[in-house]
Amino acid sequence: MTDEERLALEEKTRLEEEQRLAEENINLKAIEDLKAKLDKAVDPIEHAKLKADYKALMTEYTNRRPAQKVEEVKLRPVIEIAKELQNIESGDISNREYIVKSLEYREAHLKEFGTDPWTNFSSEGAEEATADTIEVAKVLQDLVNENESAVDFRIKLNSVLKDDPKLIQALNKKNKRK
Repeated sequence: MTDEERLALEEKTRLEEEQRLAEENINLKAIEDLKAKLDKAVDPIEHAKLKADYKALMTEYTNRRPAQKVEEVKLRPVIEIAKELQNIESGDISNREYIVKSLEYREAHLKEFGTDPWTNFSSEGAEEATADTIEVAKVLQDLVNENESAVDFRIKLNSVLKDDPKLIQALNKKNKRK
């Protein structure tokens, strides 16, 4: 999809959303007017009639409202995402943006090859997803969803990350030998 096609689709979606919101605002205004009349009504017969109209309009409004559409995310090819990740220079993007790209890469790799690139870093290559890699991906995705700001994301990420004492000890031993 070209940028022009994408922009045209976004504009069409935006216009449809504005039209839907305008229609909803008209209905909400009618509901508010009926509610105001209902509150001011003295005659019990008129009160019952207005209440029935109000209930019918509310039912129509809630039943007519479209169900939320779940957008199917189209994944980019693994090679394209990998090139982007390789071309990142220090300071080019925030930690949040990097994690978003890494999660996108993982998802595309799982879908395209059926293996999890976060499992095995040896020459044998990636393997099936493990409980640990699934948990890491879920925690990172939750952090991305909860923290829109790059600064908030970094602070929350730092509070969640924990050093593995065994790994730190092994690295210290390795560094002492050098």
